[in-house]
Amino acid sequence: FILLGWSAIPWLERPEAWIATLILFAAVGSGYIGRFMMGRPFLISFSVLLTLFFLWRRHGSARPTWRTGAAFAALIALAVLLHGIWYFWVLPVAAFFMAREYRWGWTLVAGWLAGSVLGAILTGHPITYLVEAVQLPFSVLGQHTFQRTLVSELQPTGANEFPLLVLGGLLVMRHVTRLNVRPLHQHPAFWLACLGWVLGYKASRFWEEWGA
Repeated sequence: FILLGWSAIPWLERPEAWIATLILFAAVGSGYIGRFMMGRPFLISFSVLLTLFFLWRRHGSARPTWRTGAAFAALIALAVLLHGIWYFWVLPVAAFFMAREYRWGWTLVAGWLAGSVLGAILTGHPITYLVEAVQLPFSVLGQHTFQRTLVSELQPTGANEFPLLVLGGLLVMRHVTRLNVRPLHQHPAFWLACLGWVLGYKASRFWEEWGA
């Protein structure tokens, strides 16, 4: 939780915005703060994801360098080593391309592939590690004929209108205050939230761990 909580602070001119975000999660999110306190490995991937977005936010106007790719690879290698779910990083990759950040998108592709291989090598059993990560969801989902018999986090989210309310509020706030900021459709985090929201109707974990 400390790692997650501090991963955003160094990048922000107004750190209270991040505290407000966590308070919002606690107020309206079903068990989010409780999950943050469990020490589960997905928090590593969460922290890495935030760091990648803040790196882009600070340097996105410039062309990414090899150092950027190396940083992406190192961060994703850490997440793959400790969390293991290497293939879900295709979602942030897709979000960068949907935001038309093509150079950063290709840099992230290179960092994702290199980081996945590096993280797997550090386990000592790279091929087994990568293959079993893919086999796991198929073995879990294949045992259930009906979605209602799945564990709750693999069931669909059901009605999930809150993100639409937040999006509407953001658009109104931007219009009223006339903020000179990047449009939402040019922001990878916006598209990742959209992907997580849509895929959440298949399995809530897409929304809870990648969209929200």
